[in-house]
Amino acid sequence: MTLSPKSPLVIGLRDLYNSNDAARRLLDGFAGRQKDIRMTPASRAAVLADASHGEIVAIFRKLDELGAGNFMVGRRGSKTRMEWQYSVRGLGAAAQGAAIQPEVIDPDQLEEGEADPAGSDTQEVESGESEWIAHTFQLRPDVRLTIKLPVDLTTKEAERIAGFIRQVPFNE
Repeated sequence: MTLSPKSPLVIGLRDLYNSNDAARRLLDGFAGRQKDIRMTPASRAAVLADASHGEIVAIFRKLDELGAGNFMVGRRGSKTRMEWQYSVRGLGAAAQGAAIQPEVIDPDQLEEGEADPAGSDTQEVESGESEWIAHTFQLRPDVRLTIKLPVDLTTKEAERIAGFIRQVPFNE
Protein backbone atom coordinates (compact mmCIF):
# COMPACT_ATOMS: atom_id res chain seq x y z
CA MET A 1 0.00 0.00 0.00
CA THR A 2 1.48 3.33 -1.07
CA LEU A 3 0.54 6.51 0.71
CA SER A 4 0.58 10.04 -0.61
CA PRO A 5 2.47 12.80 1.22
CA LYS A 6 -0.92 14.15 2.28
CA SER A 7 -2.11 10.91 3.89
CA PRO A 8 -3.20 11.21 7.53
CA LEU A 9 -0.42 8.77 8.53
CA VAL A 10 2.37 10.81 6.92
CA ILE A 11 1.00 14.12 8.20
CA GLY A 12 0.55 12.64 11.69
CA LEU A 13 4.07 11.18 11.70
CA ARG A 14 5.59 14.52 10.77
CA ASP A 15 3.53 16.35 13.40
CA LEU A 16 4.55 13.83 16.08
CA TYR A 17 8.20 14.02 14.97
CA ASN A 18 8.22 17.82 15.13
CA SER A 19 6.37 18.13 18.44
CA ASN A 20 7.84 15.35 20.61
CA ASP A 21 11.58 14.93 21.33
CA ALA A 22 11.27 11.30 22.48
CA ALA A 23 9.27 10.43 19.35
CA ARG A 24 11.92 12.15 17.24
CA ARG A 25 14.70 10.06 18.82
CA LEU A 26 12.69 6.85 18.39
CA LEU A 27 11.75 7.57 14.76
CA ASP A 28 15.32 8.64 13.93
CA GLY A 29 16.49 5.30 15.32
CA PHE A 30 13.93 3.49 13.18
CA ALA A 31 14.99 5.41 10.05
CA GLY A 32 18.61 4.34 10.60
CA ARG A 33 17.88 0.61 10.94
CA GLN A 34 19.24 -1.90 8.42
CA LYS A 35 16.30 -4.31 8.75
CA ASP A 36 12.66 -3.98 9.72
CA ILE A 37 11.04 -5.43 12.81
CA ARG A 38 7.52 -6.68 13.31
CA MET A 39 7.18 -5.71 16.98
CA THR A 40 8.86 -3.34 19.42
CA PRO A 41 8.46 -3.78 23.20
CA ALA A 42 7.91 -0.53 25.11
CA SER A 43 10.94 -1.33 27.28
CA ARG A 44 13.19 -1.54 24.21
CA ALA A 45 11.73 1.64 22.70
CA ALA A 46 12.33 3.48 26.00
CA VAL A 47 16.02 2.55 25.87
CA LEU A 48 16.31 3.47 22.17
CA ALA A 49 14.60 6.83 22.65
CA ASP A 50 16.13 7.55 26.08
CA ALA A 51 12.58 8.08 27.32
CA SER A 52 10.36 6.93 30.15
CA HIS A 53 7.94 4.04 29.82
CA GLY A 54 5.05 6.52 30.09
CA GLU A 55 6.41 8.64 27.24
CA ILE A 56 6.75 5.56 25.03
CA VAL A 57 3.23 4.37 25.84
CA ALA A 58 1.90 7.81 24.82
CA ILE A 59 3.91 7.68 21.57
CA PHE A 60 2.74 4.13 20.83
CA ARG A 61 -0.88 5.15 21.46
CA LYS A 62 -0.49 8.05 19.01
CA LEU A 63 1.14 5.78 16.40
CA ASP A 64 -1.74 3.32 16.84
CA GLU A 65 -4.22 6.16 16.39
CA LEU A 66 -2.41 7.13 13.15
CA GLY A 67 -2.62 3.55 11.85
CA ALA A 68 1.11 2.75 11.93
CA GLY A 69 0.46 -0.42 13.92
CA ASN A 70 -1.38 -1.88 16.87
CA PHE A 71 -0.56 -0.86 20.43
CA MET A 72 -0.80 -3.85 22.75
CA VAL A 73 -0.89 -3.46 26.55
CA GLY A 74 1.13 -6.20 28.25
CA ARG A 75 -1.00 -8.70 30.14
CA ARG A 76 -0.47 -12.20 31.50
CA GLY A 77 3.28 -12.20 30.99
CA SER A 78 3.26 -10.41 27.60
CA LYS A 79 5.14 -7.15 27.21
CA THR A 80 3.56 -3.82 26.38
CA ARG A 81 4.46 -3.41 22.72
CA MET A 82 3.74 -1.96 19.31
CA GLU A 83 3.03 -4.42 16.51
CA TRP A 84 3.87 -2.66 13.24
CA GLN A 85 1.78 -2.66 10.06
CA TYR A 86 4.32 -0.59 8.15
CA SER A 87 8.10 -0.73 7.82
CA VAL A 88 9.60 1.06 10.83
CA ARG A 89 12.39 2.27 8.54
CA GLY A 90 9.76 3.80 6.26
CA LEU A 91 7.84 5.31 9.16
CA GLY A 92 11.03 6.92 10.47
CA ALA A 93 12.00 8.23 7.05
CA ALA A 94 8.49 9.60 6.42
CA ALA A 95 8.55 11.35 9.80
CA GLN A 96 11.90 12.94 8.92
CA GLY A 97 10.49 14.13 5.60
CA ALA A 98 13.04 12.08 3.62
CA ALA A 99 10.51 9.57 2.28
CA ILE A 100 6.83 9.98 1.70
CA GLN A 101 5.66 6.42 1.21
CA PRO A 102 5.87 4.04 4.19
CA GLU A 103 5.47 0.50 2.88
CA VAL A 104 3.68 -2.45 4.43
CA ILE A 105 6.22 -4.70 6.16
CA ASP A 106 8.15 -6.99 3.80
CA PRO A 107 8.69 -10.35 5.58
CA ASP A 108 11.98 -10.79 3.67
CA GLN A 109 13.33 -7.59 5.23
CA LEU A 110 12.68 -8.52 8.87
CA GLU A 111 15.45 -8.63 11.43
CA GLU A 112 16.95 -12.10 11.78
CA GLY A 113 15.08 -14.13 14.37
CA GLU A 114 11.80 -12.32 13.79
CA ALA A 115 8.93 -14.63 13.05
CA ASP A 116 6.64 -14.26 10.09
CA PRO A 117 3.88 -11.81 11.06
CA ALA A 118 1.27 -14.44 10.26
CA GLY A 119 2.93 -16.82 12.68
CA SER A 120 2.95 -16.10 16.37
CA ASP A 121 0.92 -13.58 18.33
CA THR A 122 3.95 -12.14 20.10
CA GLN A 123 7.57 -12.10 19.05
CA GLU A 124 10.69 -11.02 20.90
CA VAL A 125 12.91 -8.45 19.23
CA GLU A 126 15.89 -9.62 21.24
CA SER A 127 16.19 -12.72 23.32
CA GLY A 128 16.80 -12.09 27.00
CA GLU A 129 15.57 -8.51 26.85
CA SER A 130 14.99 -7.07 30.32
CA GLU A 131 12.69 -4.39 31.61
CA TRP A 132 14.62 -1.30 32.73
CA ILE A 133 13.91 1.50 35.20
CA ALA A 134 15.63 4.90 35.01
CA HIS A 135 16.76 6.15 38.42
CA THR A 136 17.71 9.81 38.93
CA PHE A 137 20.10 10.99 41.64
CA GLN A 138 20.97 14.61 42.48
CA LEU A 139 24.73 14.35 43.10
CA ARG A 140 25.33 18.09 43.47
CA PRO A 141 23.05 21.12 43.12
CA ASP A 142 24.11 21.40 39.47
CA VAL A 143 24.69 17.70 38.66
CA ARG A 144 21.90 15.18 38.21
CA LEU A 145 22.71 11.56 37.28
CA THR A 146 20.43 9.08 35.57
CA ILE A 147 21.17 5.39 35.51
CA LYS A 148 19.06 2.66 33.92
CA LEU A 149 18.97 -0.57 35.87
CA PRO A 150 17.12 -3.85 35.35
CA VAL A 151 13.82 -4.18 37.17
CA ASP A 152 15.07 -7.41 38.76
CA LEU A 153 18.38 -5.96 40.07
CA THR A 154 19.69 -8.14 42.89
CA THR A 155 21.38 -6.99 46.10
CA LYS A 156 24.62 -8.63 44.95
CA GLU A 157 24.50 -6.73 41.63
CA ALA A 158 23.80 -3.45 43.48
CA GLU A 159 26.84 -4.11 45.69
CA ARG A 160 28.99 -4.73 42.60
CA ILE A 161 27.84 -1.42 41.07
CA ALA A 162 28.54 0.40 44.37
CA GLY A 163 32.04 -1.12 44.43
CA PHE A 164 32.63 0.07 40.88
CA ILE A 165 31.49 3.61 41.74
CA ARG A 166 33.83 3.67 44.78
CA GLN A 167 36.76 3.05 42.38
CA VAL A 168 35.93 5.93 40.02
CA PRO A 169 37.16 9.12 41.86
CA PHE A 170 40.53 10.37 40.60
CA ASN A 171 41.34 13.14 43.07
CA GLU A 172 41.69 11.29 46.38
